[in-house]
Order: sequence, then C-alpha cells, then structure tokens
Amino acid sequence: MNNPALASSENYGVVYDAEGTKIVVFDENNVCAEFSTDYPIISAKISDQGVTAVLIKDGNASFVWFYDNIGTKLEIEIKNVLGEEGGYPLGMDISPSGVGIAMPLMMVNSGTYKSSLTFYNFDKGKDSPNRIVGSFDYDNAVFPEAVGPVITASLFIVSLHYMSFTINLSL
Repeated sequence: MNNPALASSENYGVVYDAEGTKIVVFDENNVCAEFSTDYPIISAKISDQGVTAVLIKDGNASFVWFYDNIGTKLEIEIKNVLGEEGGYPLGMDISPSGVGIAMPLMMVNSGTYKSSLTFYNFDKGKDSPNRIVGSFDYDNAVFPEAVGPVITASLFIVSLHYMSFTINLSL
C-alpha cells in the first residue's frame, strides 16, 4: 500500500490504500478478508458487525460500495454524481449495525454552493429508491471532512467547527 489509512469499530478494523484499491479487514485475532476495488478509494469505514463501507471515485461520480466481513460485495450501493442532486461526498460514517450511513455532500449549482447532510438507511429506507431517510441542506456552507458525521448506536451526532447540533434518527 502506498498511502495506508485505518478505520476501526468495536469489533473490526479496516486498512485501505487511500487513492489506491486495496482493502484489508481484520478482527482482534485474524485477517478476515483482503480484496481490491475497481476504482480509487477515497475512504472506508467499518461497522461493529464487520460491514465495510468503501467510498470510491470514478471520474465525476462517487460510489459507496458495501462488503461483508469476509470481503463479499453486497448488493447495496450509493451513487453520487457531481453536478446532479447527489453532490460530492466530503466524508461518511457507518452505524454500528452497518445499516445506516451519514454523509456530508457538497453541491455546486450556477456558481452557488451548499452542503447537504444526508442519512441513508438500508433497512428502514428500503421503500425509498435511494434509501435516503433524511437530508438537511445548508447554503454557503462546507462540512469539513475531518469533522464529518459520527454515528453512535442509533443516534447520528454531527459536530462542525462553527456549529454543533444533534439529529435524532432511528436506525
């Protein structure tokens, strides 16, 4: 790996090659999986259940692909296209159960910009084609990646440099 990065949860960890394609999932005793993506990795997060969410980029689109704890790609995907409603992801976090994602997105339209804090749920959100269960827009604001969303139990907690707030969404 040229640029290794690490994310961990209570039971698992994931090491990935930022801007590369390699991923290694491990628990306290073993390496559980080693696999690669087809596109460069922006970031990865892992749930307490071992579900790995991998944010990748492909041209002007980004995807979140999901893998189980042995590296099998799941039939779940989030796609965002720069210039369309999806925007560009600035980071993400995954719920402990692995069924929820919080993602700050940056959107630019006709010279103006806004951030959208978007919440996806692959259990309760299955009636929605894009799995979005909540989204909050902030004009002329950028959510820095370093202070992106943090999910604890079934509560999304978001802290920003210039504002702090709590959003209660049940996962």
